Amino acid sequence: MHRISFAILRSENAASYLPNALSPHPLQGTTPQPWRGNDARKIMDVELVTVAQKLELRFPYLRGEKNDQRMAHDFLERLIGDGSKCLQKKDGDKWICDTGRLALLEKADGLLLSWGNRGSHSFDLVRPEATKLIDSCEQALEALKCSGCGKPLWFADAAGAEWVQCQCGELRWRYGKG
Repeated sequence: MHRISFAILRSENAASYLPNALSPHPLQGTTPQPWRGNDARKIMDVELVTVAQKLELRFPYLRGEKNDQRMAHDFLERLIGDGSKCLQKKDGDKWICDTGRLALLEKADGLLLSWGNRGSHSFDLVRPEATKLIDSCEQALEALKCSGCGKPLWFADAAGAEWVQCQCGELRWRYGKG
């Protein structure tokens, strides 16, 4: 069993990894196989759980299994909401909100809501839509890595009670400021 990744979704032999995800749509006949936005959403569901844990995102308590049923949109919504105060990049000797990274998170969230959710309800994407969705999701995950050192913003051992940061110290997340 292979772990689903964006690289697998992009590959020409994706159907061998995801046989149910790339089945032909009955109305499309012999046209190229459709792509399910749901698969990109599933990857983000898994990846963003780790991000939420590392950044100590605060979520309201949900009773029973509902706590475990949070999806990519829930995590992105919290990241975006808290990010205006918590996601910071170094600008000289000051820390400022990294609006560029927040914009990438917002774009991915919008596409996941429209195309990823649509894929959950048996509507297929054509390859250009799938490519745009996958690119946006990859960019959103990359937005949580420093462009200088390439490490996630929670990487360094320099984390303290108030924040976590990347290895080079150019990107940080301030806990509890959202």
